[in-house]
Amino acid sequence: MNKRQQGYIYEKMVEDYLKEESYEILDKNYTIRGGEIDIIVRKDNVVCFVEVKWTKYDMDFQDYITEKKKKALIKTAKDWKMKNEEDSIEEYRFDLALVVNEDIDYIENFLF
Repeated sequence: MNKRQQGYIYEKMVEDYLKEESYEILDKNYTIRGGEIDIIVRKDNVVCFVEVKWTKYDMDFQDYITEKKKKALIKTAKDWKMKNEEDSIEEYRFDLALVVNEDIDYIENFLF
């Protein structure tokens, strides 16, 4: 199994987790030139841009997201927001789903 196939498996795990937590899936693998957001969900009028990362090791979540990646996430989220703006949305945030040894550690609002 290659890295991309593994990534899809872990993204599906996180997607199932989010559904169990009552999140509505709005979009998956939203891509623009220079950026991608793995999963976009909504819960209680909050839209969450979810970055999925997986590893075999327990590390600090800040080690997973470089400054370049942060900028790409923000740029991509702005594009999605512009194309999908709704009056009912009260808040937007960036969440991180870390898959470590098949367990999911979900971190809300990790970017700020």
